[in-house]
Amino acid sequence: MDKCAVFGQTFKQYGDRAGICGLSYIVENGIHYIERILWIIIVLIGVIVAIVMSVQAYIAWKDSPVLTTVSTTALPIKTLDWPSITVCGQGRGLGAIERVYDVQFKRFAEKKGIKPEEISPEKKKELEEEFLNEAYSGIKENPSNLVTAMSGSNIDAVVQSAVLEMAENGSLPEYNETSWGNETSWGNGTRRKREASDDVPGVDLFLNPKRQPELDQFLEGAKADYQSVFSELDEVSFRNMFELLWYSSNPCFDIGDYSSDYLHQKSLIKECLWKGTRINCSTVFSMAPTDRGMCCVLSFKEDSFLRMDNMYAKKVDELQKQDRLASLDSGKGNQPEKPDDLRAEVGLPKGLTLTLDAHTNLQSAKSVEDNFQGFLVGVTPPGEVPLMRQGSYLLRPGNQNYLGISAINTVSDDLRDIAEEKRGCLYYDEIELDFFEQYSQSACVLECQLKWAMESLGCNPWFFPGKYVNDEVSICDPWTSAEFMENLGKVPDNQCDHCLSDCDSTQYSASMSSAPFRECTVVNKGLSGLCSYSSAPTPPIWSSEIVQQYNDVGVIPEYIEKYMDKSSSTRELDGVEYNAYTEDISILHIYWESSTALQFQRSPRMTWIDFISQVGGLLGLFLGFSLVSGVEIIYWFTIRLARDGFFFNCFK
Repeated sequence: MDKCAVFGQTFKQYGDRAGICGLSYIVENGIHYIERILWIIIVLIGVIVAIVMSVQAYIAWKDSPVLTTVSTTALPIKTLDWPSITVCGQGRGLGAIERVYDVQFKRFAEKKGIKPEEISPEKKKELEEEFLNEAYSGIKENPSNLVTAMSGSNIDAVVQSAVLEMAENGSLPEYNETSWGNETSWGNGTRRKREASDDVPGVDLFLNPKRQPELDQFLEGAKADYQSVFSELDEVSFRNMFELLWYSSNPCFDIGDYSSDYLHQKSLIKECLWKGTRINCSTVFSMAPTDRGMCCVLSFKEDSFLRMDNMYAKKVDELQKQDRLASLDSGKGNQPEKPDDLRAEVGLPKGLTLTLDAHTNLQSAKSVEDNFQGFLVGVTPPGEVPLMRQGSYLLRPGNQNYLGISAINTVSDDLRDIAEEKRGCLYYDEIELDFFEQYSQSACVLECQLKWAMESLGCNPWFFPGKYVNDEVSICDPWTSAEFMENLGKVPDNQCDHCLSDCDSTQYSASMSSAPFRECTVVNKGLSGLCSYSSAPTPPIWSSEIVQQYNDVGVIPEYIEKYMDKSSSTRELDGVEYNAYTEDISILHIYWESSTALQFQRSPRMTWIDFISQVGGLLGLFLGFSLVSGVEIIYWFTIRLARDGFFFNCFK
């Protein structure tokens, strides 16, 4: 038989028996050619549509390989971690820098076996010069003055204040109408005392229009002197300067020697209640870097979010440990222990209550740049960098504040085989950051913004982590720090697009409500927490009233005297008395609003099995095609053709 005839006969036999719908009508004998053409068109349309839809399914799978669905709307919150709570105060602590400087000097003297209080003033002065040369080598100014400049919110005002002080005491260099000159430089130690006029006060330098060139030259000279110092900081100077800056604001909790003489003297967080039980604040809070500077951060996790391979991170870790050991709430030298029950539970009684105190009367002049009075509170995932400028809550003094927490949890199946840009998320160990221990979107964004700002300025503010190569110090001077912070707000929108979301994460949100403190009257005296005589916070809200009552009877017992000083709610600022419970103190209640949370799940949109099943479904829908149908095609046009005498080429 002709081989072409063999092929045609085999094809007809296959069509009669095939599982592909419509093929039997094409090969049927006696059918009208129009019907045959119609069925050919129908089968071809089915084939084309099935192939096109299968290709579209494949493209959609590869373009968007991850599917996010709601896993549960009732995830128990006990399976979630407590968020990290960040509290930022305002201003610089009064006398804080000088206090830490004295501690550093005392440590230096003790290493040499000398007790400063036992030596003569002359010997003490010599020892202090030796200390400055060793601990702050390269710094030509008093480090306390530099810290004031670095931690101040308005460096120009700080410099003007310094020039005004020198003008008033007659210690300004001689004015040179043509140049600043080395002879009158602020930093070379060869200043010539300018005689103060008997009839013109020092402030005349600022008020007399004719002396404006003189003022401008003095200000520029002071500025140049400050800036020259920051190019000469070495590793030792940086470490000591960093310690001064670390304690420049009021502490999270009172720290013996470094900040406070007694409990509740200067602490930003006066009292901590965990699930109704008073705990030491030093067990859960520590000072940590944020995009707003150093703030108090609550975290139940011990691990630092900073990489520990540079000088900055090592110094932060060292000072955090030093603070805990010197804390007055747990006892100096005792390592505070965290609470045992750290589970998340719903309701106010199962939450955290903080008593915050701004200590406005203990803030240094020219150290607050905000236009509001209060505290900023941030809620972030534990172990992540608190980005306070991206979202925080304002707490007003004189109020009970309620911060209700809710959470959305996202978990992922193993998506590591899918390209990062396709899945749209990253695992914590997939990318190594330069400044932070592990990847998170917030850490990546902050690092990206810092690097963008550093690129043009070549330095970073002292309170931000930086890339310290071989412990090389590159700290911005106060003017450049201000420019740096401005640049952070100018980072292009697409600059940090590589910072993808976290594959596994918990995003926290909060709702805030508040109400003013109720005064202690006959309706609540001795009953409410604030008006209790046995468990009220320090200072008690009723302290001034109690002192007045004892004054009225003319007797002040020893146990009442503390309410006149250390534990008094009446304070003084600029010669004006004010009530701490109106201007300084705020109480914050943090609690879970619901016992459950919403959980999303990221999973692969399809596996190869899913894709094959989908393609099989399309072929079955349009052609009635199955896996066996494919085997039939192979059988009929290989084995069957060979058996019927077709030897591969019917045109031979």
